Amino acid sequence: ADTDLNTAILKEAIATREAGLPELSLLILDSALQAGFDSPWILDNKARALLLLDNPSEAQSLWHQLASSDDPSIAQVAHDSLQSLEQQLNSAQQRSSELLETLLKACNEAGHSPEHLPDPDALTADTDLNTLILQEAIATRETGLPELSLLILDSALQAGFDAPWILDNKARALLLLDNSSEAQSLWHPLASSGDPSIAQVAHDSLQSLEQQLNSAQQ
Repeated sequence: ADTDLNTAILKEAIATREAGLPELSLLILDSALQAGFDSPWILDNKARALLLLDNPSEAQSLWHQLASSDDPSIAQVAHDSLQSLEQQLNSAQQRSSELLETLLKACNEAGHSPEHLPDPDALTADTDLNTLILQEAIATRETGLPELSLLILDSALQAGFDAPWILDNKARALLLLDNSSEAQSLWHPLASSGDPSIAQVAHDSLQSLEQQLNSAQQ
């Protein structure tokens, strides 16, 4: 009976993950592990859920254990998953490193000493580059360098860093560069974002901008 339940738990964990519910999948698998259902496939699927939740290091450590399993089928799956994950991390690291070099060069050319961007050699898989780029873009904008701020954000967008806050800060830089229509076109889609905090900020920014434009016309 336990084997049947084990299979049913696995199927449910896979179904929830594939339906875009990795948090629920992880909860199902952790509950099963706590209840003593510790089959290697439970651990493999836990690693898959963790990967979707941006926790590659924990996924990696689970697959490392499984890759030396006595069961050749799970060992092969874990080995293949590790290889694929390492390739992804290496290419992401490469992209991040190239982006950082571009950003540091742009700062240097503008005569700006970066306050938040790390040295490319100090970059690790755990570096939250998205946040550091945002902090640098805000710092440059606030020190009167909106062109550099815009360049930082555009370079990040081209490299695949497309967080809504990157777009919001791009709109702010555009506004300082007298490009209110492009700022507006960025804030409009953000105002209907599923993330209530960015939606509110974009909505407020649009209202404020529209009031400014109306008063300028009068």
